[in-house]
Amino acid sequence: MIKLTIKKTAALIAVAHCQHLFAQTSLLEEVLVTAQKRSESVLDVPISMSAYSGNRLVEIGALDVKDIITRTPGLAGASKDSFIDFLSIRGISSNDFGVGGDPSVAIFQNGVFSGRSGEVLTGMYDIERVEVLRGPQGLLFGRSATAGAIHVVTSKADVESDISGDVGLGGGERDQLRGDFAVNIPINDALAIRFAGYHSEEDGYVTNIAGGEKLVSHDNDALRFSLAWQSDRASLDLVADYENRKQSPSIYSQLDATGRPITGDNQVVGTNVPKGGRDESEVYNLSLNATFDLTSMELVSITGFRTYDFDYREDPDGSTIDLLEYTQNQDGDYISQEFKLVSTTQDNLQWFIGVSGFRDKINADFAMASGEETLCELFVGLPCEDFIPGFVPNPNGMVEMGTTKGETWGASIYGDISYAFNEQWTAKAGLRASYDDKEYTITSAPVISELTDTIGRIGTLYAFQTDEPVKSSESWSYVNPRVVVEYTANESWMLYGSATNGTKPGAFDNFAVTDMVLLFPSPIAAPDADVGSVDEENVWSYEIGTKGQFFDDRATLSLSAYYYDYTDLQQRVFRDGVITVTENVGEADGKGIELEFTVRPSEYMQFRAAGAWQDTEIKKIDTETCATTTGSCEGNALPYSPEYTAFGDIRLSYPIADSTVFFITEMIYSDSFYSGLENVPLQEVDAWTEWNFRIGADIGEQISLTLFLENAFDEEHFDSSQDLTEDVGFAVAVGPARPRTWGVDVRYRF
Repeated sequence: MIKLTIKKTAALIAVAHCQHLFAQTSLLEEVLVTAQKRSESVLDVPISMSAYSGNRLVEIGALDVKDIITRTPGLAGASKDSFIDFLSIRGISSNDFGVGGDPSVAIFQNGVFSGRSGEVLTGMYDIERVEVLRGPQGLLFGRSATAGAIHVVTSKADVESDISGDVGLGGGERDQLRGDFAVNIPINDALAIRFAGYHSEEDGYVTNIAGGEKLVSHDNDALRFSLAWQSDRASLDLVADYENRKQSPSIYSQLDATGRPITGDNQVVGTNVPKGGRDESEVYNLSLNATFDLTSMELVSITGFRTYDFDYREDPDGSTIDLLEYTQNQDGDYISQEFKLVSTTQDNLQWFIGVSGFRDKINADFAMASGEETLCELFVGLPCEDFIPGFVPNPNGMVEMGTTKGETWGASIYGDISYAFNEQWTAKAGLRASYDDKEYTITSAPVISELTDTIGRIGTLYAFQTDEPVKSSESWSYVNPRVVVEYTANESWMLYGSATNGTKPGAFDNFAVTDMVLLFPSPIAAPDADVGSVDEENVWSYEIGTKGQFFDDRATLSLSAYYYDYTDLQQRVFRDGVITVTENVGEADGKGIELEFTVRPSEYMQFRAAGAWQDTEIKKIDTETCATTTGSCEGNALPYSPEYTAFGDIRLSYPIADSTVFFITEMIYSDSFYSGLENVPLQEVDAWTEWNFRIGADIGEQISLTLFLENAFDEEHFDSSQDLTEDVGFAVAVGPARPRTWGVDVRYRF
């Protein structure tokens, strides 16, 4: 484990990357992005997107991608573990916690896809920018970007800079301690290296009524090495990083019939699992980006490699009884290669073409353990020994265990042509053709328990066992087109309309086979059974929008409206009282409006506001797949799709001598939403509002000092809620919000 040498006596320090953008200039910060394969201002991209510069990420204390969710229009589904199955853009998420499928939101780092829980959420330190693209990105990002894409770009070594860098330290209550550093070292006119690292730790804030240390804590470390080489006609960026994450898993709170925690407090729970479980990852990343100037075009090569280990354990029943204990252990590696040619002339015709390929291998073990006496009382109403003469309990309880192995490879070819008819009108058309091949194997072990021998297998994860591994392979091919029309009203305003298609490849079900022999005490996978699978998910999205600057370039506005239509939406659903299958649940559509507005009325004030309205609806879903007491789920809203979300901040600054003092007020609002397709009351997460405050000073050009107060009014809420009353007799809420938290941040630049 890598540990930076940071003493707790230095705990009053922090994390801000550059000078506050509003301290020295009357103009707004311009963020350059590469969403369309070439560098351009975010205001010139005909896509609903948000961009975060590195200094803003440090300012909000972002630890990973999830920390920007509540500040980004159209995003929802935050959680405090390493899973991304709840992450939602415009109401589209992937709730499959297995490893046989792909997420609906594609996450990239330096152009390389990251798609696995446990390895994707690497730390937000020494970051150049983060791009968030809403809506399907089948052309630009390919597989698994049906809801949208998030692209994290790390700071690279800079051959044109002198030796420079920064060091930040921070701390606060609950023994918060954070530290990060970055140093850029030019070797000569063509070569430079960069080192960066960070450490973050914090004690928990949730009390366990069973005793022990508090829950929702973390202790994370990371290091990164970057190398840059450039000549007149070529450049190369190599980035290698390592991260060790140790944190609490999802923390569950059992609810009463009214939806309140049975403990009476959001931040008091009950769990019989030591430390509430674990969420630990070791991740190694390597990327190599090379660019070659071919006079009228650029050749770009992006090579990526990732390997990781992930160890997870949680208590999903949210109680002190040993009803359910879930574990997941996985390791895998991913390698990819992409080549693209991008036109660089200033002609009316612009274009890019590319090819890419990848291979993804994963091994994962899953288990669900239950106390036998607890199950006897729950399902029979008697102690086990009262109806099983001479009952001998298994010291490990009743354990369902399964192992999966998967290997996926795929390739795609893509291209886009843009033609400017005149100074006002431009049309773009492009498509990506893709092929994915997946091979998947499931092995489910017998349950060793006298209780199972008597009453039969109680399937929570695996409702069957296998006499031999069940192996299947399938392939999918698909084409994703995009058409865009842009109208440039003047040099400051752009309007656009687009029709975009996206596809998420078909998937295998971690916990299902196609055919079983119904034997007692446990069904057995039939000799000719295949692994359960689902078809690919497809979406068409239609969007209109406008972007621009006004008020003498001191204000920007991005406004978009969209409508989408999904078919064969992939979701994990309850079947016969147990979680068993991932299915294509039918169709869904959605519409919405997204807004981002920034204005700087004076040198000393800046105001930012962002918001989204969305309306989603499930269609053509049968009662066998999803039923409520009033019928099917047809007409319900999609999970993790609050109707309204909003964010705003006010920033005030004033120069004093050679320093600048500042004050920041930040508001975050989320409307209520449901965490499941059924939209029943115990799946509803209430609306909430959080306020954050920061006050500090930029002292000269080298030192920044900030005092912060987050969730200042101690708003209590959860990340999600699950109704398990038909299965175990109660509901649970997941992820208690972080309470009011104070701290101090300091940064030194050189």
